[in-house]
Amino acid sequence: MNCSDPDIKPIKDEDALKAYFEGLVQRNFSIQSYDSRALHWPDIQISTYVTELLARFINTSNLSYLTEKNQNNEEHPITSSVHLLQEAEYSYARGDFDREKAAHKSHADLILFMAGLFPEYMARLKLENYANTGNNILTGNNLIDHMKVGKRSYAILADDSLAPDTTLLFGKLSNCFEDCVAGLSFVKSDIERNQGGFNQDSHALSV
Repeated sequence: MNCSDPDIKPIKDEDALKAYFEGLVQRNFSIQSYDSRALHWPDIQISTYVTELLARFINTSNLSYLTEKNQNNEEHPITSSVHLLQEAEYSYARGDFDREKAAHKSHADLILFMAGLFPEYMARLKLENYANTGNNILTGNNLIDHMKVGKRSYAILADDSLAPDTTLLFGKLSNCFEDCVAGLSFVKSDIERNQGGFNQDSHALSV
């Protein structure tokens, strides 16, 4: 996603940007919405999480909670979903459970964001990977069932959490993953109407 699209008027103030997304999420997720296509799902915990996700991911440098060093020893975010899953497995094997959880959270959030805002890209990628690898969740560098593994990452976070509120949140995100994706697609439609366009260039990402 290129957030410098000239058709989109940027909201520079972070609080104003978050308030803008909060309004869109409430409209498209809440039962109080007058829009018949809304989810009618008045869950404050979910709405808050999705709002914060949008506010964070509008800057592509924030697409992951994990970083790694490149050949020039420079830190950069890990934005490949396959790489994040592998990092979760490696971290678990090393006993680095905090990094494992961060990898699963980054992975699930990234898939949720991409599936809601860039469904055409995700569908094309899934078809290409399915043709190349068959019906496996993960084979080499090919992730072919994004919805399934996104739900799985949130489920792992729910199972591993020691805080009841966090367990409940990630459990709902896992069980209702498709609903969250649908809600984000409605949010995208509102952004397109309000700002005259939505750049679907996803070259900055490597899902």
